[in-house]
Amino acid sequence: MPLVLIFLGVLLIVAAYRGTQDDLFELLKGDFVGSQNFFYWIVSIFVVGAVGYIPRMKPISDAFLVLILLMLFIRNDSFFSRFNEQVFRR
Repeated sequence: MPLVLIFLGVLLIVAAYRGTQDDLFELLKGDFVGSQNFFYWIVSIFVVGAVGYIPRMKPISDAFLVLILLMLFIRNDSFFSRFNEQVFRR
């Protein structure tokens, strides 16, 4: 958890230094509100993770979690591609 907080702190400092914090907040707002939002991904990860607490279902749950994470990285219009646009924009 401390690593996540450090990463978020660095992200906010970089956005503030570049003067793009408003763009970052609009990007995050767009990921959780509106059409094709990120909420469905969060719910699916939560449900599949919860199924993993059943001992006999853990291998199936792990496989589905890997599939979900793979799809998050493959999709072109996902959070990660838009995040990379903001971070690596010159």
